[in-house]
Amino acid sequence: MSQVNKTYTIKEVVKNGKKYYLRLEEIDEDYLVNEDQIVSYRLIKGNVLDQKTYKTLMTDVNNTVYYNKALHFIDFKPRTKKEINEYLTKFQLDESTINKIIKKLERIGFIDDERYANRYTEELIRKGKGKKAIYNLLIKKGIEQDLINENLSKYEKDDEFANALRIAEKLVKPESDYPIKKQKMQLIEKLLREGYGQDAINYAMSNITFTDNSQERLIKEYEKLQDKNIEKEKIIARLLAKGYEYSDIKRILK
Repeated sequence: MSQVNKTYTIKEVVKNGKKYYLRLEEIDEDYLVNEDQIVSYRLIKGNVLDQKTYKTLMTDVNNTVYYNKALHFIDFKPRTKKEINEYLTKFQLDESTINKIIKKLERIGFIDDERYANRYTEELIRKGKGKKAIYNLLIKKGIEQDLINENLSKYEKDDEFANALRIAEKLVKPESDYPIKKQKMQLIEKLLREGYGQDAINYAMSNITFTDNSQERLIKEYEKLQDKNIEKEKIIARLLAKGYEYSDIKRILK
């Protein structure tokens, strides 16, 4: 019999728990199938599949394997369309197959970028992220620009400023022995990393009290550098770089 006219006879469809396995007379292998495929391809004992139907079924079965992998991937946590696309691409699937799987997942509500963007934005706001950080994280997840803008518009200016101030209050301690310049630098760097813009940073900086208890630390830093026989001008430069005031440095040099 030519390959074109080759046929396949259904030996049986076995149910094991919630799964169905197709067995063919001509092939010593079990194929995992679902209820839709059983109905669509009339997978009943004794029925015969022609070569074309068999190939279509095998493609469908193969797609189901990767569809189930995508479901398992989503089980860990919600995913965006981009994340599923990148995950399935690792299996070297063609674009058409990936799109079919994604559309099916969207149709049954397992992928919903709008819902994801809403919840993820709320989560990031609770975690104290600034608008810039939220924007970048949503872009990374593949969320469309319109959805990003819509969600960021819900992040009120007062709420963002309040979050920035909370970060400042946690970071800046009254008992800190760092010079004020150093404390301010650390706070600005922290707020920038958390995605805050200049207005929010300025608000936090102007509403937090910085206390200078750095004299003892300055003396220790100076003595450490002096022990290394470093030139006076270089000692001053290094201490200035650490945020100490020039007047305080000059005072201990005397």
